[in-house]
Order: sequence, then C-alpha cells, then structure tokens
Amino acid sequence: FFFNMPDVVRKVLIAGGTGGVGLSLRTQFRQLGLLLDHSAVSFIILTRSKHRCINSEAISYMTWDELKKDGIPDCDAVINLTGANIMQSKWKKDGPVYTSRIDTTRDLVEAMKKNPPKTFVSASAVGIYPTNTEEVLDENSQLLDYNDMNFAQRLVYDWEQEAKKATDITRTTLVRISFVLGASQNGVAALKLPFGLGIGRIGTGKQPFPWIHEIDLAGILFHAAIDPDATSGVVNAVAPQQITQEQFATVFNRATKRLLSFPLPAVFLKPLGEKSSLLLEGPNVAPKELYNVLPSFKFCYPTIHTAAKFMENQKSGLLNQQQQKE
Repeated sequence: FFFNMPDVVRKVLIAGGTGGVGLSLRTQFRQLGLLLDHSAVSFIILTRSKHRCINSEAISYMTWDELKKDGIPDCDAVINLTGANIMQSKWKKDGPVYTSRIDTTRDLVEAMKKNPPKTFVSASAVGIYPTNTEEVLDENSQLLDYNDMNFAQRLVYDWEQEAKKATDITRTTLVRISFVLGASQNGVAALKLPFGLGIGRIGTGKQPFPWIHEIDLAGILFHAAIDPDATSGVVNAVAPQQITQEQFATVFNRATKRLLSFPLPAVFLKPLGEKSSLLLEGPNVAPKELYNVLPSFKFCYPTIHTAAKFMENQKSGLLNQQQQKE
C-alpha cells in the first residue's frame, strides 16, 4: 500500500485550544488542509501548565510563561480563542472574563512582534452590536458610542482594540462569533439542563438568536488562517439564516427529543442582573463581509434545520455505538 504524503506541514499556534471551539477545529483543520492544497496541519497549543500534556508529531504544547520569554515560535498562523466563560465569571474589568481576553490578546500581539506569523486570527463576538434591532446589522454597521455600551459590548470592543494592534505586524482577521451549535460546545451543554426541564421560549422569545454550526466556524477560522485568497478584515461568524430565540428552542428541542416546552418569563432571570441581557436580547446580524474577506468559504449548515438534523444524526450514531459495545 502506498500513501500520499502531504506536500507541506503547516504549523498553527492556538491560544485557547483546549476549549470546545479549539477541540472541534483541530479535526476540521486537518481535513480542510488536505482538501485545500494537500497540506498537513500540526498544532502548538498555548496552555497555563504542561501538566498532563503529551507532545506528539501533530500536537505540541507551550506555556504562556515560555511565550512571554521566548516569543512566538515559527508558525504559519496564530489563532486566539482565549476567554473565560462569560456567564460563569463576574462582570468586572479586573475579573477573569476581562483579563482572559484583553490581557492575553495583548500578550500574544506583543510576542508576535519578535517573530511574526503569516496570519493572525482573533476571536471576537457578535455581542459588540446593538441588540433587538429591526435592521439587520453587518460588519460595517455603526456600533454604539462606547459610553452607551453595556459591559458585554465594551468587553468585546476592548478585546478587538487589542487584536487590531496586530494589523501592523501581519494579516489580521477578527471573527465575531455567535452561539456555536455542536455537541462538544459549552453553549449547547449549558442549554441541556433548562431545555431538559422543558423550558423553551425565554422572555418574549422574539429576540434575535444568531448562531453557527461548529463545523462552519472551524471552516471560517481555517480560511482566515491559511487560505491565500483571504484578506484582512472583520467577519461575522453567523449562519445566513436569521432566527429568533423561540424558533431556535423549538428546533433544538425537536432535535434532542424534548417534547415539553414551557416559557420562562423575564422576571425569573432578574437574579442574573446584567447577565440576563445575554438571554433576553440579541443582535440581529448577518455575515455580509464574510464573503469578501474569505471568498473561498462556503457554509455547510446555512439553516438551523440542516444543523439540527446533523446533531440529531450525530446523537443517533453515538447511541448506536454504545448499543453495539453493550
């Protein structure tokens, strides 16, 4: 048997590579690299500690202390996915929800000055946009004045300002991520409990609910990092289909075989304080500039029904595997 060896091995450094998005993109990057130009992809994962980390030909590990001391190792791309869970952290500028994004991005950009990669891709969020607007917003839409922004919007704005400092160093793409739909994603895991209890509509249910499938998000990150046809810019990582929270809940509950669905009035979310805005409000956004910055990218799951069907089939496959083992 003869195996075709990859023409080139690309090195990609990922900060935040152990999270849900980081784990899903590793598999997708290897597949997409072979399809694009018959290249292989190896990863360098930035981590706080190498405890229990085992290097291999495909994955090696580097600590943040090593990064600050030695700078960025030779690599084709740096992808920044850092950020503490926004619902599980206190909303204050000296807390982890802020420092894990702003401070780590600043450290990355500073380290890249010593040995610039070919590209830099930094995660952002659609939470930077005004919420509950009738107008569909895109990457070029006007943002609120900084003083009129809430904490979440200021957080994303400050995050982007740090990442934009890399534009003088290398090709830089900011990816404004929405709710990521995938079995291994934190957002989906967080919904299993309330939806499992029968909760469907939250508040009015009419608030926009921007989303993207994890495979499409990995594709966006791949093209931004490696595709030679890509350019610098800001892109919305959202599916082209705009839906409401109630529509999402209905499709999600069907896909996960939840038959009961009860509304959750806004008053019950008051104990969350300002965080309740993440559940009761949403930006109405579209990926208009995405096709200009990443001309080779195409959605695999452009509608919520196609994405939910994939999740349903994925769940059925896992159940069949478990039954076969038994």
